[in-house]
Amino acid sequence: LINLQDFSTAVKFNMATLLLLLLSFLCLFLVFNLTNAETKKSNNVLYLVADDLRPEFGEAYGQTQVITPNVDKLAKTSLVFTRAYCQQAVCGPSRNSFMTGRRPHHTNVLQGDTGDDFRLVGIDAKGVPGKNWTTMPGHFKMNGFLTLGGGKTFHPGSPKNFDYPRSWSTDMANNSNTTAREGYFGYSYFLSNFSKPFSGGLPTSHPCPGAGVPKENSPNGGSLGGPIAVWCALDIPDEHFYDNTLANNTIERLRYSAEVYNKTGRPFFVMSGFARPHTPWRIPQRFWDLYDTDKINLATHKYPPQNMPGVAWQAHSFWNATTGEVWNLTVTSPLEDDVAKLARHGYYASVSWLDSQIGRVLDELEDLGMADNTIVVLHGDHGWQLGEHNSWHKYTNFELGTRVPLIIRSPQHPNSIGHVNGGMVELVDMFPTIADLAGIPLGDEFGEAVDGVSIKPFFLNPDTLSFPTSDEQGTRNKTVAFSQYPHSEKQALCPATECPFYRNGQCYNQSSLMVPQVTQWMGFSVRDCEWRFTAWVPFNGTRANWSNEIVYELYNHSYAITTTSMDVQDDVTNVAYIPKFKPLVDDYFNMVQNFYAVLQPPTAPPGGIHSTCASWCAKGKFKPGQYCKFVACAACPACNK
Repeated sequence: LINLQDFSTAVKFNMATLLLLLLSFLCLFLVFNLTNAETKKSNNVLYLVADDLRPEFGEAYGQTQVITPNVDKLAKTSLVFTRAYCQQAVCGPSRNSFMTGRRPHHTNVLQGDTGDDFRLVGIDAKGVPGKNWTTMPGHFKMNGFLTLGGGKTFHPGSPKNFDYPRSWSTDMANNSNTTAREGYFGYSYFLSNFSKPFSGGLPTSHPCPGAGVPKENSPNGGSLGGPIAVWCALDIPDEHFYDNTLANNTIERLRYSAEVYNKTGRPFFVMSGFARPHTPWRIPQRFWDLYDTDKINLATHKYPPQNMPGVAWQAHSFWNATTGEVWNLTVTSPLEDDVAKLARHGYYASVSWLDSQIGRVLDELEDLGMADNTIVVLHGDHGWQLGEHNSWHKYTNFELGTRVPLIIRSPQHPNSIGHVNGGMVELVDMFPTIADLAGIPLGDEFGEAVDGVSIKPFFLNPDTLSFPTSDEQGTRNKTVAFSQYPHSEKQALCPATECPFYRNGQCYNQSSLMVPQVTQWMGFSVRDCEWRFTAWVPFNGTRANWSNEIVYELYNHSYAITTTSMDVQDDVTNVAYIPKFKPLVDDYFNMVQNFYAVLQPPTAPPGGIHSTCASWCAKGKFKPGQYCKFVACAACPACNK
């Protein structure tokens, strides 16, 4: 017989046990969800890009000339990368590359040889056309992030409307408290309000007071960089400078994003592209006054590298807005020292002005209580040369043209905070890296071919200089970085056939170093921890002729990672034609050819972009004013009228 009392006790015991188990599961469920909520709170991203910014900061890169307290403060709480490189040292191709995670020979945006919009001409390694690509902000948007952009993120017009709304959220488009136009805050190289003349009544095309655009013809064929290659300091309120209005709008976007995040838990991706230190170096007077022109150091190597092939150099001149005076540079005539100091003064003051606006944005992130939950990214779109080897621009494969500052603060990786990493990093890595750090990595289901590699392993172990990558990625366990730059005899203003090689202030040639009569080249460059090698290869607009005669550069960079001197980091002497270095030249050439022709081959039509242009013509979509400027489109009938 069943003892009813024992049965009752057993039932009570089992019920109590069951209740205890249910309570335990409930507690675990709550802890799990709270943990997930905390994880989501660290997914936010604040992404800042600066135009023409070279790695010349105090705390981050050990420089002494430039005053940047806010970036220095950020560097102390971030992982600083000392060897970060762009994939092409000019705005449009570089931004098409890092905003999509594809290299320039897959975006097919190659500075004047194809088109300027990956949506029109891009084809990735899997054959997916650019019109179907997912961009970096687009990936965040597709994963539920609030994505708000402003300024020069993509290059203006490339793609159209900064890819809004495809890559960006429309949440702020109709917000009465925002100055954002259609949800994306626009861009201007210097105007604060995009359309109206600024203080002093100057027209919108005139950044500085004075004589304006020089009327004389430039011996360099007009290589003045347009009406913005100038500098001036103005004693007017900050709101008359574009970067101030962009910082204001970035703060506004952060406040909106934080409000949404606190109410709903929706993470955000806020990105802003600042104008300075791109010319015009038009800045408030007080930032000019931070520097004494006479005390500014000049480049030690103000002449081109010894034994440099002329194809590696490009002319670019300056003019003074106040007087209209023009300084025309040639490969053998550097800028006068007094003018070079003024130009450096303008650049440094612009960097300090930029630093102040970045500081305002970072302070707001702190005030909103979001700093511990937000990844912060700061980098330039390419490097810049301030008179080194007689260059005042970015248009090269040289070290200072391709090297960029890269500072990333990832609160989820405390081991990385305050460290400096010397691994080889490329801007094409930013898309997969930031997605990975934010918790939405590009898995197999992504379905598109992204050329970049996530450098998250450097955050897990900031002292390492490499980590495993696939053979197909070609970066040899992240121990090399690749860049490329085209040279057109028509556009370069320093024909390689007129200055085959440079030595001791003069152009020269000799029978053993003849330069072929080629009108278009592509310079394919690779950098490792000891050398920079570049092969200049005849190029038809989309394909390199690797079997033709090729010109080489090889520069020694075997200095310590802790070296901070911009002069030491410069390319000084090309040793590619010294016999004892021939085995090294052969090895690097094989590496470059294998990477660009086999592992990561070009994807544009083999016949060149001519056929693409013809297709556009036939479909009535060809815009002569937009496309005829490209060498490859010259064959189109619409360009010959």
